[in-house]
Amino acid sequence: MKIKSTLLALLAGAAIVVGACGGSTASPAFNPTKIEDLAGLTGCVGESTTHETWLNGGFADSAVVDVFNAPPANVTVKTYATDYLCIEAYLAGRNEWQFMAQSKEFLDNAIAEAAAAGKPLRYLNEDPNFAGRISFALDKGGPATASMLAVLNEMVASMHADGTLKGFSMTHLSRDVTTKPGDTSVVTDLAGKTYCQIATESNEPSDTLLGKVCAAGKLVVATDPAYPPYSSLDASGEYVGFDSDTAREVAKRLGVTIEWATPDWSAITAGSWGGRWDISIGSMTQTEERAQVVDFVAPYFYESGYIVVAAE
Repeated sequence: MKIKSTLLALLAGAAIVVGACGGSTASPAFNPTKIEDLAGLTGCVGESTTHETWLNGGFADSAVVDVFNAPPANVTVKTYATDYLCIEAYLAGRNEWQFMAQSKEFLDNAIAEAAAAGKPLRYLNEDPNFAGRISFALDKGGPATASMLAVLNEMVASMHADGTLKGFSMTHLSRDVTTKPGDTSVVTDLAGKTYCQIATESNEPSDTLLGKVCAAGKLVVATDPAYPPYSSLDASGEYVGFDSDTAREVAKRLGVTIEWATPDWSAITAGSWGGRWDISIGSMTQTEERAQVVDFVAPYFYESGYIVVAAE
């Protein structure tokens, strides 16, 4: 993660107040600890993310996103094509934002990288601002998705029940973000077969998404190459992370190989993929707006949104 150095200088500048007679006097150091302290400032987020929507007040009436805190008032929202570019801007010394909103796991990595670079960040506080359900997504505008949705819903339930998702979460996130209280998921016994073998035996039509993927023998997965610890490229050019391992497991259980696509996040959430990829396995939060253009599979994990600021 790459995170911005001149933020401290910016915050120092923001600590100058104009006196009644037009002069300037130094105020106490800027040390925000609550949402209200960020009013009127600039926050950085990835374009078309739920964190951007939250900052713009878009989840006030949502039935699928649980909002715990209203966003700070009168903020300017700075967006980049990916969240990681906010971090790059910070480490590069570009004076563009005073706080950043993202998931805890992403921000944990950002804080560690910033500390290593001598430009520390810290959490605003320990309170999550909202929580969402994270799901695979399929294009409503592509081949019929009903049979693939049924397969993936059953598969996700099995991956919850057999501990696969929890294992990936502990490996890459160091905590379990996959378990929902009261979950009653069970493992489906496929008698040693893959889902594509079963689909072929059942004469799955070739014009459905499941039929297309099984006939091609590959699953094309849209992902982000710079979103650790969920998905990123290692030194050898291999995808690593929680989402990457999950996508490989999905392809394995289908009985196909995997290929990766790296479109902009805004292109994924917009729908109408034109067959360029088959599925998004990339930490997409369910929202009512997105559900108009993509079909969501049952959640494979749950995520909360947090804020970081420059550390004193």
